[in-house]
Amino acid sequence: MTVKYKMTHFAKQKKKIQEETEKHDESNNKKSGLAQCYPNYISREEANNGLRTGHFIKGILRINPNFTKQSYVTTENSSGPCYVISSFIDRNRALDGDEVILQMEENNSENQKGPQVVFISKKVQSRLAVGFLTPVENNTNFALFSPRDKRVPKMSIHKSQWPKNFDLHPEHFKDVLCVAQIWKWIKIKRAQGNIIEVLGVSGNLKCENLAILKEFCLTAYCGIGLSSHFLPDLPREDLRMKCVFTIDNSGTRDMDDALSWHELPNGNYEIGVHISDVSHYLKEGTALDETVKTKATSVYLVNASYNMLPDDLCSLCSLEPNKERLTFSIFYETTRDGIVLRKRGAKSVINSCAELTYTHAQMLLDAPNTIFDRNSLPPIYHGFTPQDLSKAVNALQKVALQCKEERRRKYGLRKQSPSVTFRLDQVTGEPIELVKQAYIASQQLVEELMLLTNVTVAERVYHYFPQLTLLRVHEPPNIAKITRLKKNLQSLGIHIEVSSSKKIQESIDKYNIDDAFAVVLNRLVGKCMHKKKYICSGTSKNASFEHFSLGFPIYTHFTSPIRRYADIVTHRLLATSLQYRKHFRLKVPEISDIANICNGQELRAEKAADASFDLYLAHFVESHQPFIEEAVVYNVKKDCFDVVVFRTGRSLRVYANTFDETWEWKSDKVVVEGNAKAMWKMSIGFPETSLVVDVFSVVKVKLTKATRSNRLKANLCRP
Repeated sequence: MTVKYKMTHFAKQKKKIQEETEKHDESNNKKSGLAQCYPNYISREEANNGLRTGHFIKGILRINPNFTKQSYVTTENSSGPCYVISSFIDRNRALDGDEVILQMEENNSENQKGPQVVFISKKVQSRLAVGFLTPVENNTNFALFSPRDKRVPKMSIHKSQWPKNFDLHPEHFKDVLCVAQIWKWIKIKRAQGNIIEVLGVSGNLKCENLAILKEFCLTAYCGIGLSSHFLPDLPREDLRMKCVFTIDNSGTRDMDDALSWHELPNGNYEIGVHISDVSHYLKEGTALDETVKTKATSVYLVNASYNMLPDDLCSLCSLEPNKERLTFSIFYETTRDGIVLRKRGAKSVINSCAELTYTHAQMLLDAPNTIFDRNSLPPIYHGFTPQDLSKAVNALQKVALQCKEERRRKYGLRKQSPSVTFRLDQVTGEPIELVKQAYIASQQLVEELMLLTNVTVAERVYHYFPQLTLLRVHEPPNIAKITRLKKNLQSLGIHIEVSSSKKIQESIDKYNIDDAFAVVLNRLVGKCMHKKKYICSGTSKNASFEHFSLGFPIYTHFTSPIRRYADIVTHRLLATSLQYRKHFRLKVPEISDIANICNGQELRAEKAADASFDLYLAHFVESHQPFIEEAVVYNVKKDCFDVVVFRTGRSLRVYANTFDETWEWKSDKVVVEGNAKAMWKMSIGFPETSLVVDVFSVVKVKLTKATRSNRLKANLCRP
């Protein structure tokens, strides 16, 4: 009787909410004159039939964050068009990142309509949002939830879902962040939602960091770990007394890779790239493996990292000095000049003799003939000396330089931009310094050896498993976008070749006369590029698996298994090809599913990292007013322009209506032959001076933090 009563009570409550919701919607529609509902979706069967017959198109939907009414859909065909959706009703409740089915309306001279979403084949966006709850005037049954992410609709929240005491003191919740989720969405004006959680006061760093995790559905482990300490179960090469060491950032806890070098009897060198053998401990098909697969990647925020693996497994796999660790090694026999002659792979056991930072390694590269004492480096174990490490690092550099030169000759090289990080107060956690770190030779050394190893493994695994390889691909840029960019730049006297990554990079290098040109050209070319992604080789419709930005014809991820699940899958494939495993049990559909999971989780992790950076940058800017910086213009529209701030590397939009009222401005259209989309330039008049804003213009902007948001606003400063 109790269960029956509870179910009946819940059903009555739900029915009551629905009735009040309908009355609320009807009242709102009468006031606004908007009674329109979204059209119903077709069935999955109809969607699949339409895709087979070519009447429908499948793609990924993205929403313009600056103009949320506009969205666009890209398909798997990199050379195909990008479909623009210009209304909420045509988007039909799809949210950013969703996989959608489009119906293309036939052109009608009287009433031409664009593409319409008729089915959502995969809801990637969680329908969760972080925002604020406010009362609705003259309404005691519903409150309004306004997401901070404007791409998510506002929600009506029934009083049964309100936080405690909201009905009595709604003013106390003015700056309180809540998490809400859509449960019903029929009317165009707004959805119906439930309050899932109350987080705390906005602006508080602890609360804001929690909001990032909630918004992107990222969680930490809770009591999941290893059941026992696994021991080696197969023969391994014993490298415990070899000069093996790590090079990483200062403070890195999870070290995936180590390096080694020694001279062979024939006078050649053997270098080793040793990757933590996570797959030895993480057994395929176990509950822990399934959990790790769903996480797919570690998440790195400004103040903390959230590991893909449980902490005890991270610790067991991290290649810490003076500890025995199991690894998967790729060995290269090279000439004394660093030319690779032969390659081989093997499971191994190491005991790292030193934990070098990039700064330590750079010191050894800068002074190869210097006799260093032990105090100038971290502790060195197993009888090795600073001179042993110096000799090894400089020998490895020869190989790295050969790899770099070959990549430059074949594919071109993209110059690495400096990274921007924060120094945090150890007590309060507040950002106290904005630190710009240059990309140095020791980082390039490690990167080149990791790239070489990923390509080596990709080639072998694909040779043995042409249908099952989990590849990392980067498709060539969108042809329409890159062609339009080429014409626009030609109108500015800049000529770039776009036929290959090498040609693009050589063109950029040709105009790399100052920071402004480099920043703008890289930003504009980057906007034409597709996102890098994982695919299963057996599902690809293309004959090419090219990684466009790196230039490699085939590429995979192998070198970071502590933080990426894709690398663990590759380890299992490589182990099978080397007969360390009897067979590989996964099939094409399962590898394809893993690729999709990895792509989705990688995107969430990237967005969370960006949100975290923006949070700390907003706090830093707010506490360092006035914050005035130089920026370069890379896009001009009719009533606004976009800039990249040199010091922060972030992109911001400067609106004309934020100019001081004593300023005068006008926009002029620049028509480029062959381009339907016009360019603009803006003329701004100040008392006693003037300024023309065009692409490549360098301006000064004042940054301020937006109210109740981590978004920054940029205002143009008088020259």
